[in-house]
Amino acid sequence: MVVSLACQPAFAQETVAPADAAAADSGEIVVTGLKRSTKLIDTPVSISVFDAKTIENAGIVKPTDFLALTPNVNITSSVNGGDFLINVRGQASIRNAEPAVAILVDDVKVGSPAEFNSALFDLEQIEVLKGPQGAYYGRNASAGAIILTTKKPTEEFTGNMMFSYGNFNSYNANASVSGAIIPGKLRARLSGAFTGTDGSYTNVNTGEHPHRFKEEVGRLRLIWDEGGPFTADGRVVLSHATGGAVAYTPKIQATPGLSPNGTIVHGVPVTDISANENLDVPFTSDVPGRYERNVLSIGLKLNYAFDFADLSLITGYSSTNQYSSGKNYPYTDAADGLTNYYGWAPIFGDRTQNLIIRNRQVTQEIRLTSKNDPNSFLEWQAGFEYTWARRDYTIANTLNGGIPAGMSAADLVGYVGYNAAGVRTLVGGGAGIPFPVQIFGLNTPYATTNYFTGRFDGTNYAPYANVKFNFTSKLSLALAGRYDIEKRTVGDIGPDQPNPFLGGASYNPCVRILSETAAQCATGISRTFKQFQPKVTLTYKVLPTASVYASWGKSFKSGGFNPIGTRETAVLSRVTLYRSQDPTLTPAAARARAEAAIITQDSFNKEVATTYEVGFRSELMNRRLTLNAALFWTDVRNAQQYLFDPIAFVESIESIDKTRVKGLEVDASIKATDWLTLFGSYGLIDAEIRALAANPAVIGNKPPYVPKDTLTLGASINAPISDTKTLVSRVDFNRAGRTEYNTANDPDFARKPYNVVNGRLGIATDRFDVTVWAKNIFNKKYVNEIAPIVTGTANAYYRAELRTFGLEIKARF
Repeated sequence: MVVSLACQPAFAQETVAPADAAAADSGEIVVTGLKRSTKLIDTPVSISVFDAKTIENAGIVKPTDFLALTPNVNITSSVNGGDFLINVRGQASIRNAEPAVAILVDDVKVGSPAEFNSALFDLEQIEVLKGPQGAYYGRNASAGAIILTTKKPTEEFTGNMMFSYGNFNSYNANASVSGAIIPGKLRARLSGAFTGTDGSYTNVNTGEHPHRFKEEVGRLRLIWDEGGPFTADGRVVLSHATGGAVAYTPKIQATPGLSPNGTIVHGVPVTDISANENLDVPFTSDVPGRYERNVLSIGLKLNYAFDFADLSLITGYSSTNQYSSGKNYPYTDAADGLTNYYGWAPIFGDRTQNLIIRNRQVTQEIRLTSKNDPNSFLEWQAGFEYTWARRDYTIANTLNGGIPAGMSAADLVGYVGYNAAGVRTLVGGGAGIPFPVQIFGLNTPYATTNYFTGRFDGTNYAPYANVKFNFTSKLSLALAGRYDIEKRTVGDIGPDQPNPFLGGASYNPCVRILSETAAQCATGISRTFKQFQPKVTLTYKVLPTASVYASWGKSFKSGGFNPIGTRETAVLSRVTLYRSQDPTLTPAAARARAEAAIITQDSFNKEVATTYEVGFRSELMNRRLTLNAALFWTDVRNAQQYLFDPIAFVESIESIDKTRVKGLEVDASIKATDWLTLFGSYGLIDAEIRALAANPAVIGNKPPYVPKDTLTLGASINAPISDTKTLVSRVDFNRAGRTEYNTANDPDFARKPYNVVNGRLGIATDRFDVTVWAKNIFNKKYVNEIAPIVTGTANAYYRAELRTFGLEIKARF
């Protein structure tokens, strides 16, 4: 589809390819989503575009702001400030895995979703492409691509600044300056942003704001262009963020033999675990959630214009370090006297969860692109891309308090903070875990019960090419293909140190479970995944400003590894649980039962998506009306899913054997008057699990994290009220349909549809703007994510923010 109806008509970028200069002058939208500058009406792909003016008028300051306005796109942002999952057309990006959507900033790939989930400022354009884009962007673009273009440095000196303040102590300030360092040759643009909020909620035990978040970002962009064939475009970004973490609310329903009358959270009875009811259960953790993120991102694009084609060399480097810690499930103060989980408490224990994620990525791409010439029969592009990525992942649990005196070595085995009678015996608790996370000893108030550090490496080589045949002025055929070869390696680089809670066995699960040496475990194991990603698109212009297209494409996400020993850890934890519940159960019988219950494997296969799509786009009535539509059908093999095992305290990635997604998208925008624009979009998804050998009972169910539909309706006003002042306002209504959060489609683990209304009202002049804004105007209470813990019995939910409002001031010079 074309411009999302949630987007108002966009303007062209500051500079475009010469062949598109006429389009820019006429006000037509120019996009770069298919790796060359083209007019939007001539780009045969489902795409939503937000230009600089729309970004400003819509108050877009973070990724969730524009993704919420894009049909068939759903965002999950929870756990901490770096956790950001994008679901596009029923294909989910999942926690602890790479996304299904490629993300690029100024033509350079982003290293991790945490790097992308940052303040947005000083942007020229945002493009959201949906459908398989692997032929153009390689692995991890099976659901689409997001292209962000920052504003380019200018020859003349210019600048702008913005400050906004709202309730919950929320603030957002950004500024930029731009100008020539060497006139006619070197230009620079320096931008920065400071954002922060306390969030909507307060912990009743500690006074902590669990959804708090603040960030500082700086960006420098330099362009060398002296009018010759050679140009260079470089960008450096630094950011630092801190905030809360693990801000979930637990629910455990009445359970025979454990909590027959339900549970109590800070005096509030919980007998129903529906995530759509009783959303006022308080935050009661005694351990402060803590999050920290540091990002360095560097991009450089060198371009040489030959007479027949442009040669581009694109280099990227990114480093993202994240640290987080907080209470483990059920996230409450077990010793406050107002909370009681009865028989569940000894099962989950009184512990914390601690995490370190370090991502590094290097990309190098070379490509040769033919000149843009709408009268040419053949347009072509060929290139090669290399990517190296490393992810060091540490996860650990500690006791929430000191070990009581007199405990023997035998007593420590399996100890989680309770004695055999189910009484908490830890001394104290509530201490924040120091960064960086490490193995803490028995004499600390947070002794480490388990610890894993894995190193996940990936190396990708991919040649690609695409051609477009313009048979007539109306009919064209585009062929694109890319062949990816990706080697994945996992190694356990954690310390080989005795764990007293495992009877002296090693903390290193690879050493402990596989009986290998620490050196062998660090070397790890490897798998190579290969995939050809083709795409074919036929386009026919029924009018100069209207076209239809049909496409077929295949894309993939690479397979990979769970932490070494994940499956065996999960099985052994269940064996222990089953035998504690039934002492007559033999070890062999308990293991057989556990083997049948655990679907976790130590590695997972590649995810492959094949999509068929037909679409229509138009710009009518002298571009006052846009009307676009698309129908698509996607078959996904080995759709990757996140799984958390609360008994073993392990996280893993599993696969749904076959999923089918059918859907449609419709969007429209009409400039009803010179000052009033109406817009709207609708997306519908019919997704179904077609095969899952590990659990055939879920066949026919909906896959998790996929809203049934999305709807956006809105209006914007730009009405002159004097020779120097303009009234600028916007209101948008957003609806997300029912969303399942587990493959069993348990109704308690499903989010009902919800509606949110946002609005802005302001006065704009050439130099200054003053705007009042509000998000979630009617204070809708809903959840942003539901995390199933024990099917049918226990879950955790992450609440969406309540109503926020404030005042914004902008100045330009």
